[in-house]
Amino acid sequence: MARTYAQLKTQLLILVNGTGSIELGTLADTALLEVMRYIARNVPDLPTLIGKAEATWPALPANSLDIATDFSVTDINTARRLYVRSPTVTRGYGPLYTYRTLETYHSIMYPRAGLYERTQFPDDPFYENMSRVWSIDYTSVSTGEIIISQVSEGDIVTLFYTKNIPTSGSVPLPGDFDNLLLQGAQVIMENWIKEGENLVSMEKLLERNLEVGINTLRSYLLSLAPTPRMKLAPISNKRYWR
Repeated sequence: MARTYAQLKTQLLILVNGTGSIELGTLADTALLEVMRYIARNVPDLPTLIGKAEATWPALPANSLDIATDFSVTDINTARRLYVRSPTVTRGYGPLYTYRTLETYHSIMYPRAGLYERTQFPDDPFYENMSRVWSIDYTSVSTGEIIISQVSEGDIVTLFYTKNIPTSGSVPLPGDFDNLLLQGAQVIMENWIKEGENLVSMEKLLERNLEVGINTLRSYLLSLAPTPRMKLAPISNKRYWR
């Protein structure tokens, strides 16, 4: 189990000889959070930061799903993927829909005058794939509304998203890798104590000191991913040219 921020902070202050210092205690909080943000940017598939939520597509005249109300999601940082399946399908999530910006979404759904409506080609796989798109209409991410093309009343919509990074409690890292957080924060604090306002970019400090550990973490997470099934290509009946 990963250690908590409080546990890492205690160890961090011991390492930099800052136990009891209010100033260094505040700096320790900042350093730990900034290092966690750096790790999350470079390792976007941390399991504890990935959320999943489902909602049912409503009846007309409703034409969107509210992230907070319909999905009951209040800790979203970034939307990742969206799937839609018929309620008669009991396995899987259904086809993956393609995210588009709000402007692009509307250009797809409402083409310029003189262009064919995509709904005129329901059996054409090209237009079918192009119309399986979604977007977010929001003033802020947590209060956004998801809009989707090619969806029917009662369809089950599954949203995968990246959560906000917690600032207390257990750090969102596999237990064997929470030392990355301690290592990065120690580098920041030692350089701050030494350099003060002349401290170089934290990003560069972390890049130099955490690159190997982050690559190891990526490899570890990749090893947990399911291995895709091998696909065999059909054997050609033509002779090879020599």
